[in-house]
Amino acid sequence: MAGKTSGEIVIRIKSDGQDNHTDIPQPTYDDTSVNEFNNALKNIIHNEAFQYAKQVAINEARYEINKNFALRDDYVGQRDLNITLGVVSKVYSVGTAVVSGAIIGGPIGAGIALAGSLIAEGVQVYQNLDQQNIKIAQLNAQLDYNRVRAGYSLTAGSVGDNK
Repeated sequence: MAGKTSGEIVIRIKSDGQDNHTDIPQPTYDDTSVNEFNNALKNIIHNEAFQYAKQVAINEARYEINKNFALRDDYVGQRDLNITLGVVSKVYSVGTAVVSGAIIGGPIGAGIALAGSLIAEGVQVYQNLDQQNIKIAQLNAQLDYNRVRAGYSLTAGSVGDNK
């Protein structure tokens, strides 16, 4: 065998005298959209992790505070703390609504959000007071019934009569 030579064989198929060579386009990738999605996903994960850690810290703090109130039997302090936390929560809610309204609609949106939030809070306060008055009326009616059944009268001079 004489020296080996390497060669290349090319086969072309021609029809009607034209070359049927078709170029296949190479796919292109948009790196910016992939990076934006990746960054948004990272932000969501970091935000969720922060919210989770914040909630755990808040729950632990509330537990310790309530435990302290329960051990000292300080129901007045506990009531005052709950009232304060409720007021802070409502102020935060109204503030968030106003900021959101300002972002969406500028000063007019902020005004509408403020008015809407205050109206919603006013309705809630009215409903809570109404429920409290209903509960007091129910308790008073039950107390009157128990007094009559026990024979104690507030108005009549005789036992068993409440005229």
